[in-house]
Amino acid sequence: MGTMRQLYERFYDRTFDLVVYVGTKDPVTKQTNFAEKTILTGQPCRLDYNGSPAVEITEYGIAKQQQSITLYLSPDITVASGAKIVVTKKGVSTEYKRSGVPAVYDSHQEINLELFTGWS
Repeated sequence: MGTMRQLYERFYDRTFDLVVYVGTKDPVTKQTNFAEKTILTGQPCRLDYNGSPAVEITEYGIAKQQQSITLYLSPDITVASGAKIVVTKKGVSTEYKRSGVPAVYDSHQEINLELFTGWS
């Protein structure tokens, strides 16, 4: 029969890379240079979409998306707030960032995502 964790993992149909933005100080110039650093690659996962991908314009003229995206992944992985999560399926990649606090269970964890629009 298997464990609950094995059950969730059977549905993983994508992979993700975890990317952070780190600063390194140049020993000569003493300037801090920032760059992306991939800290995990090819981790299995699944995405779940809830709602419509349509964009709604609020009464104040602000575009608001009415779709929630949830990433399901191993409970052993820590995804820092602000990290970029690059999800890939069949060679097509989309960049996201964590939105909110992950819900971590023994079998899996769930992270709400939003599209990555740049480093804060």
